[in-house]
Amino acid sequence: MNFGSSSVAVSLYSRAHTGRSSNSPDGFRPSGTASAEEAESDQEMGLENVKVDASPVLIIHDDNGISEETRNILGPDPSKKKKCGFNLHAAVEPIWSHILAFGFSSEEKDRLFKKYEMPENCKLLTPPIINPEISASMNALHTARDDTHLNYQNQIGKVLATLGRAINVILEEETSIPKQVKENLLAYTADSGRMLCTIVNEMSNKRR
Repeated sequence: MNFGSSSVAVSLYSRAHTGRSSNSPDGFRPSGTASAEEAESDQEMGLENVKVDASPVLIIHDDNGISEETRNILGPDPSKKKKCGFNLHAAVEPIWSHILAFGFSSEEKDRLFKKYEMPENCKLLTPPIINPEISASMNALHTARDDTHLNYQNQIGKVLATLGRAINVILEEETSIPKQVKENLLAYTADSGRMLCTIVNEMSNKRR
């Protein structure tokens, strides 16, 4: 049989030769497949070419050897709880804790707040009242919210008035209170007063 070209004969021979295998019964194996021995040999050759990574391993050391100055540079540890600066006196803590948890009865509350009067020379301790024109245009929800804020401001004003009396006592006692004790008392009471004044101011701004 004449195929008309020698290249055709070579091509047919190559296909027949590459498709045969001694492992198959008829000596023929589909082109592109490999025997188990050949695959295992390829894997072994591939493992020989694998290089062990010699890069250094990152190790996180503990901070026992770090100085306090370095710790401050790194920043505070957020997982550590901050220690409270002081404890309330044992005679005060249970009273405050009970009121914070259960509150006062209406009678006790009224009696306590009526016990102290507002000072004459600090009119701003009494919170402002909304103009009638603006109040008339407010809906029921806004009116109720403003009344609540007004009530809170009145109560804080009474607290400031009482605190002001304590500050007056400290300032007027020139000799009976030791100097260091007097300075500490003034610092605490004055800071308390300023913080409360800030709260009243913020509430007034919210009501505008």
